[in-house]
Amino acid sequence: TRTLHIKDRLARISDLCTDGMRFFGSAVYACALLIEGKIDGFVHLNPHAQDIAAALPLVEKSGGMVTDIDGNTYDLFSRQPLVATNGKIHKALLEKLLEIGIENTILKYS
Repeated sequence: TRTLHIKDRLARISDLCTDGMRFFGSAVYACALLIEGKIDGFVHLNPHAQDIAAALPLVEKSGGMVTDIDGNTYDLFSRQPLVATNGKIHKALLEKLLEIGIENTILKYS
């Protein structure tokens, strides 16, 4: 399926992951782990505003970064992929996502 194809592509960024790569069922949970320093970053491919609105400012307040997959300010209502990190790996993660072909143009959902 398309989802597995995208997950296979994301698995190709494992060289950035020192403790492996995981798929979380909740963006808020991933944000909480990021804020606590238990993960360095995450990519959410199809977020809904109501699932992430409260958590994103907390990521930023804790020193993290939140952007779209092109590195632009994240538009909460765009439903485009979301990249959130501790800030230290943000540029490297964005570059790797572009390298493996994860970009807005292939991830638009109807």
